[in-house]
Amino acid sequence: MTIPEHAREAIEVQDACNLSGVVHSFLAAVQAIREVNSDTLFVNTHPIVTLYISKIESLNATDCLCEHSMAHFHSAYEKCKKLAGGAL
Repeated sequence: MTIPEHAREAIEVQDACNLSGVVHSFLAAVQAIREVNSDTLFVNTHPIVTLYISKIESLNATDCLCEHSMAHFHSAYEKCKKLAGGAL
């Protein structure tokens, strides 16, 4: 899959309820991001990664609904929409 496809999937996974499926998709996305740039900070802070982490936290009931966390999620969501080419 391409980065735009992974971005689209990161957005779509926000409605998921199956942790196993989310984690498998997350692994594929991280591998694709690492092919673009293997720098740890780049990978760890990529907007696609942010959306997956947020979903995993949500499924585990450990997500933080604080203002900073919500702003960070919204920013990553908007970046993923741009990466996906707006084709949602």
